Amino acid sequence: MSEYGEYGYNLEAQRRRELYLEQIKGNATQRIGQYLEEVENMDMAGISQHVQKELATLQIRVDQMQTTLVKDPEEAYRLGRGLLRDLALVRYMGELAREEFLKKQAQKLLQECQQDLGKMDIVTQDFASTELEVVVQRLMDIQSNPSPENIQKIPILKKQINEIISVAEEKASLWTKERKEAAVRVQEIKYQFEEATQVKGSYAQIEKSELQVQLQIAQEALQNNDFEKVVEISKASEKQLEKIHEEAFEENVRREVLKGIVKTLKKLGFHVGKPKIINLEEKKDQVVLLGKKASGQSASFEVEKNGKMSFKFDHYEGMACHQDIQKVQDKLKEIYGVHISQERVLWQNPDKISKGSKPLPQDIHKNDGTK
Repeated sequence: MSEYGEYGYNLEAQRRRELYLEQIKGNATQRIGQYLEEVENMDMAGISQHVQKELATLQIRVDQMQTTLVKDPEEAYRLGRGLLRDLALVRYMGELAREEFLKKQAQKLLQECQQDLGKMDIVTQDFASTELEVVVQRLMDIQSNPSPENIQKIPILKKQINEIISVAEEKASLWTKERKEAAVRVQEIKYQFEEATQVKGSYAQIEKSELQVQLQIAQEALQNNDFEKVVEISKASEKQLEKIHEEAFEENVRREVLKGIVKTLKKLGFHVGKPKIINLEEKKDQVVLLGKKASGQSASFEVEKNGKMSFKFDHYEGMACHQDIQKVQDKLKEIYGVHISQERVLWQNPDKISKGSKPLPQDIHKNDGTK
């Protein structure tokens, strides 16, 4: 035997109402929880601060829902209808506002970086250019894509810029100081060259020419920022100028000695020719002075700048040669302050027996220095 049938059921109205209220109460509670969770996410993402007014309005609804949830679930449910949709709209508005805010913030930070870059002088820019190119490129990338992650990099890049500029400023300061010193030294070399050209005489021509070449090299080194080379040339130029003045002084001393010799010989009856400078291979820059008496006796002097002097008295008889030599030495010492020192006799001819005897070279004296 089998049986098939359909039956209907229905709860009492009161019980149905209770079940309904429990359901909508649960729905409202769930929506409140979703809302609070989403708002917390917005806070963490930095969106809430841009839509505070809108969130405050939604929060009033949520507070009302929580207040009426127990006593009037239906009202709480009604208030919660569309809550998440409205929250989604507020979040969208907040994201737009946040994006705009980040763009402005990025722009501000970029302007600050540009201001920092603009404060650099040309020298500092030159030292910082290579490293700054990399950082500036990163800033430009952030400007074109101001995402939250990129925005967070701007302060780091700004710090890097400040560090790069600080190091570059130190290098620029040192470079400026060195260049100033080098420029002063080049000008000093120019003054040295001008001073050297004022020194009269044919001596030290090599040093003068070298000084002019050194000036040109120093000027080129300054243009090429080779400051060490400038300092090196400056020191060498100082020595060259000292040498020029030393040679000028020695020449003046020799000139005084020659004046004394000429005047002394003339007083002793010698006719004295003009001094001549000879530059033989074995005799460099010597002045030769020749004097001759009417009777035939002669005297010749070779005077160097190092204080050495050679003289030869020729065509004398008897002690007359020694007498003239002694007179010359005495006059030089007495009147002109020229002292003969370290005298060495290189050749001495014995007295002739008679005027008709065969002539031989007479006394040749060499003095290693004059005082």
